[in-house]
Amino acid sequence: MVRLTPPTRRLATDEQTISETDSGEKKNNSRSQDTIICEQTPKPDPTIAAVADASPKSEPPTIAATVDDDKIIVPSKAVQGEIRYLINSLSKTNLETKCNAIKLLIPEEHLPWLSRYIVLKRVRHEYNFHDLYSRVLNCLNNKRLNSMVLSDTIKKIKILLRRNVGIPSVADKWLIKNLGHWLGMITLAQNKPISKDDIALEDLLNEAREKGSEELLFVVQLVTNILGSCSEGDLGPDSPWTASIINCLFELYKKPNTTLQVQVEIEKLCKALNIKLKIN
Repeated sequence: MVRLTPPTRRLATDEQTISETDSGEKKNNSRSQDTIICEQTPKPDPTIAAVADASPKSEPPTIAATVDDDKIIVPSKAVQGEIRYLINSLSKTNLETKCNAIKLLIPEEHLPWLSRYIVLKRVRHEYNFHDLYSRVLNCLNNKRLNSMVLSDTIKKIKILLRRNVGIPSVADKWLIKNLGHWLGMITLAQNKPISKDDIALEDLLNEAREKGSEELLFVVQLVTNILGSCSEGDLGPDSPWTASIINCLFELYKKPNTTLQVQVEIEKLCKALNIKLKIN
């Protein structure tokens, strides 16, 4: 019997993962060979999936462990490259074809990796493609993947909230808007409320108000971008769940010490949802 040598393990917390990604990959020479995402998009090769599966020389999957003991089984670099190519070439007209190809390339064991790839490498940086990526999830129609994407999104939001005490960086302000918008797309836009156990939006607003103007602005940017996706459907502005959070924002707007920046964010939400700002 041939004994396989176990792949190298790489330990990283979620905080380290998001921080290292935001820093622009400062130390290229510190990257191990089992990095989840390949750095360069390989040339498309229609046979690459078959080669990756059939070739005895293809790279074995590697495992990355996180602080909560989730084990991410990483596909070969060839498969990673093919996934990257498929998503790079996505459009509304070829969505079904590309999603079928992704299904063939990604078995159940690689779904956690795909979830991290979508959230960390795509959604965080590509605001304008959130609708397309939401369509991808609907087309793949995998409940386990959807649950993982939601969980990974919330984890990254919580990391940003925990580490931003005082004045958040410009990069983090941009990220919180992106992730908030995406969270709204995969929940409220799909008629799914956000559980308080995941993120209690009203509690976040009240806590941030006590901390200071910068913290409040950061949280308001998150909340307004989440709610911006609920203009239609069962969780629209008139629904009790959404209306309660909007009323909380209106109360903040009226506070004498609320900054102009916070008020502008609330006004933009009202415009997006086509609702009248109630300040009386």
